[in-house]
Amino acid sequence: LAVDSAGKIHIVFSDLQANTRLVYLRQLGNGWQTLVEFGSSYALSLALDAADRPHVAYTNADRDIVYAVLGPEGWERTTIPMVEHGGSHNPLLLDELGVAHISTMQYAQDL
Repeated sequence: LAVDSAGKIHIVFSDLQANTRLVYLRQLGNGWQTLVEFGSSYALSLALDAADRPHVAYTNADRDIVYAVLGPEGWERTTIPMVEHGGSHNPLLLDELGVAHISTMQYAQDL
């Protein structure tokens, strides 16, 4: 959940009944705009930049971290490969320059 500069609400969540697809909602004047990203996604985090563009970090079916920004052509994604069982929590923060910072918790089998 994030609130933009105009006071409009943005929400991102995993639709668990539809193969855990990513769902992004943006509040409009009298309703909501819905964008759906197909494919498995969980442990989602949302931040808005200075232009109110949504940035999302999530874990995909391969247990890699995906960083996505909604652009004019749709979601622009970067995959961050993880080793073992990573990506169970993915807090996302944008700094004052709009640079994304993502932390994650990674589980290791043998330490």
